[in-house]
Amino acid sequence: DRIIADLGFDLRRARTASGEDDWAQREEEYMRLNLQIRKLEEELELRRKAEAELRDQLLNQEHQTIELRFEREQVQPRTSRLEAR
Repeated sequence: DRIIADLGFDLRRARTASGEDDWAQREEEYMRLNLQIRKLEEELELRRKAEAELRDQLLNQEHQTIELRFEREQVQPRTSRLEAR
């Protein structure tokens, strides 16, 4: 979809380049800025998704760490009793 928009933009730019009037230049700049905004919005969305995935991974790792600490705390008294025998 974005590739088609880019090609359409390039085509309009080529057509208006032959006219070179002020209105055509403004329209070309407006289209260029709109495409740039669209690309940046898509990039932002991808980064937000990546951030959410990393946040989920971090949360899972934190839970695993808490579980391992709990297990260690439960095992230490048992180990001490077995060593005392």
